[in-house]
Amino acid sequence: MVRSKRTVFSAFFIAIALDAAGGSAFADDVSSSGTGFLVNNQGWVVTNAHVVDGCTSVSVPEMGTGDALVIDRQNDLAAFKLRSGIGTPHLPLRRSQPRLGEDIAAYGFPLQGILSDSIKVTTGNISSLVGMENDTRYLQVSTPLQPGNSGGPILDQWGSVVGVSTAVLGN
Repeated sequence: MVRSKRTVFSAFFIAIALDAAGGSAFADDVSSSGTGFLVNNQGWVVTNAHVVDGCTSVSVPEMGTGDALVIDRQNDLAAFKLRSGIGTPHLPLRRSQPRLGEDIAAYGFPLQGILSDSIKVTTGNISSLVGMENDTRYLQVSTPLQPGNSGGPILDQWGSVVGVSTAVLGN
């Protein structure tokens, strides 16, 4: 990737704390967590719909709270705007289609509260250009993913977003 580690870790990837019960979410009362990433310099964050669905508040540690939540349940995507996110560096979205066998990296905060609080990076490749039941909205990747990776970006070798971590197959 072209960007420095400091920029990548401090701005692009965020742990999302969610509170489905109401009020603001703090470490002791967070009801779920996931990953999100900034997609423009206006503070818009993308994550999965299943990460934020049913939540009354979305907060990002050290970055504040989000509002203007938009949810697309059919594609399992959501976006919200960080109140303090204007001018924050963001990830570029790839314009071209991904290629079969292409090297990728998944970034996220899996198993929050069990593993360390730092971002995790796993690498692999695009193993299929279609998901389950030939669904062309999804890719299949060989990159290891865990709960908490949901909503995190899948990046190509140039640091552009080619997808969003959505689901893993169970046993």
